[in-house]
Amino acid sequence: MGAHAERVVVVADVVGRQSADVVAVLVARHHDVIVQSVDAPIAADDRVLLAVGRKSAQKISGIDGRKRAALFISRKDAPAGLAAVVVDTPAAVQLPWLAAAFPGRRRVVVARQPGRADRIDDELIAAAVVAGLDLLLVDVARPGDAVAAVDAALARPGGKAIVLFIADDAVITADTIAPLMQAAFRARVPVVGFSAYFKKVGAVAVVDTDVAQMVDEALAMATASVDCVAPCIAPQVASASARLVVDGRLAERLGIPVQAAAHVEVVR
Repeated sequence: MGAHAERVVVVADVVGRQSADVVAVLVARHHDVIVQSVDAPIAADDRVLLAVGRKSAQKISGIDGRKRAALFISRKDAPAGLAAVVVDTPAAVQLPWLAAAFPGRRRVVVARQPGRADRIDDELIAAAVVAGLDLLLVDVARPGDAVAAVDAALARPGGKAIVLFIADDAVITADTIAPLMQAAFRARVPVVGFSAYFKKVGAVAVVDTDVAQMVDEALAMATASVDCVAPCIAPQVASASARLVVDGRLAERLGIPVQAAAHVEVVR
């Protein structure tokens, strides 16, 4: 281990692929690394804490006097006093990617639970205007309503659409993802997922990030956060490595023209 490196404890909701990727980067950076479940106690001498997941973020947010940060969580799940690299790419950044990636499509369908995300609605509306897109916000009160609401939105008259998934647990659940994807496939409409996970379920495009850069960003935030104790407001930012990755072959099979652009990668 290099003389400058510190021991880093990775606290994970689930000790699996994401935490393993984080550990691999830290080891490559010559850190002494321990990975543990969110249910395990945190030793008093663990000075650098990185949380992977919502529960782990909540756990380490209550521990003052440590260097600590989180990654792979949504902005709404990030405790106010904990620095975090979040999975939510700002609408002002993301919507121009969609306009560039899907030429000829100017309607963006976003399902979300109303009332919980007024700020997100405002951001989406403002970003759509700047990007030259027509935004259709779909109200979903509970997961059981999600598929019918999106299906109805896609059946409405108007220009060719894009379905944009955002992190909202009234819409995106283990039970709704497959039928939402099927509804989009039937309509030959591209789905854009907010994380690389959606590659596995057939999204035409996903917002992807570089894990190594995310870890570096989280470590930098953790180092800066040692003086930040509740009730301070810690930074919660999207990774600078975020980009839109488009599955060109899947798009072709669905008859959806796509094109590469700045921060838009088409993979075939």
